[in-house]
Amino acid sequence: MGAPLEITFPISSKQREFVFDDLSTPFSLFLGGYGSGKTVAMGLRSLLVGWLNAPAPVLFMEPTFSQVEDVAVAMFYEVLEWLGEDPSKCFDWKPYKKKAIVTLDGHTWPIFFRTYDNPKLIAGFNAGSLFCDEFDYCPLDVYRQASQRIRHPRAFRLLQNFATTPEHFGGITHTMFELDPIEGSRMVRSATRDNIFAPRAFIEAQLAQFRTEEERKRYSDGHYIQPGGRVYRHFDETKHVAPCELHASDDFAMSCDFGSHVVAWAFVRRVWNRLHVFDELVLENADTPIAIGHARRKWSEIFTKLYGRAVSADEAVQRVTVYGDPAGGKRFNPSSGGDFYQLHARGFTKQRYRRLHNAVLNRIASVNEKLIKGELLFDPRAEYVL
Repeated sequence: MGAPLEITFPISSKQREFVFDDLSTPFSLFLGGYGSGKTVAMGLRSLLVGWLNAPAPVLFMEPTFSQVEDVAVAMFYEVLEWLGEDPSKCFDWKPYKKKAIVTLDGHTWPIFFRTYDNPKLIAGFNAGSLFCDEFDYCPLDVYRQASQRIRHPRAFRLLQNFATTPEHFGGITHTMFELDPIEGSRMVRSATRDNIFAPRAFIEAQLAQFRTEEERKRYSDGHYIQPGGRVYRHFDETKHVAPCELHASDDFAMSCDFGSHVVAWAFVRRVWNRLHVFDELVLENADTPIAIGHARRKWSEIFTKLYGRAVSADEAVQRVTVYGDPAGGKRFNPSSGGDFYQLHARGFTKQRYRRLHNAVLNRIASVNEKLIKGELLFDPRAEYVL
């Protein structure tokens, strides 16, 4: 490879800026639309930083282990081939240990692969750098745990690097790099069209699937867009905001989003296909156990008022079906103490969740369909959700 990461193949100007331009700023973000080259940029920068920091380990994180194997490891093999290296000789992947040993130009260092859905494994080692792919899906407590491992004494630079599509307005990435930028941070924004490897037909196909200017700006140009009537274009405050009257025979649900710096759980009345968000639980800088305690007390108060008698939290939560982020489902096991496991242990035993995230556009389309049919309403008390 000659000099550290001597690039002899074409990469975009945005990728080059992210990989090479700053090796002193502690926090670097590659924010981009679909197909903008985020994963390749992360791979190239991790090889450069790993080489400079050797023998200090690299901590490389993905949302799930399937993404480690299918996305990250596959990317490293491809990038190393582009660099003129033989991956079978310089990238010793050990799936059972969830790590790889990289050897380039006389430097050797490990890459520890960890996932957001199993934070228990982020322990027992120190690293010189952190790389978080699809960072918008990283729970705040998991990031804090990972960042505490970036303290290897032999590292040349202690660096944290992130890449994501702008999924969550006001989420962890948006807050850290735009709303309230942390000291020592930089951001490189890349649109789909900036990726010189993306064929024109691919770019045109991407643009064609976006039905609004807001969707194109977010998922192609890489900008955070505040949700509301523009993305949920069929939302009409005069039609969809109305007081909710509860009845003892109603079905009740709680919708939980895990991993944001703000806990915002929606309390929902369900009658057939009609959903009415009648209240919410909003807590800043709170983790799942704290939120569960507040939710139990709130449901107890709701059913006590509804039934006209004292209803304990244990009794109340048995009437509630919990819906939530798939990341919480992947952490459902006693050893990890994950989100859905904690909810189950505290009485929320009725749970519904998917194993994988639906495509964002599908989720937006589903909400818009409910709005069109008049099947999704919001009580004015749900101020944060609105």
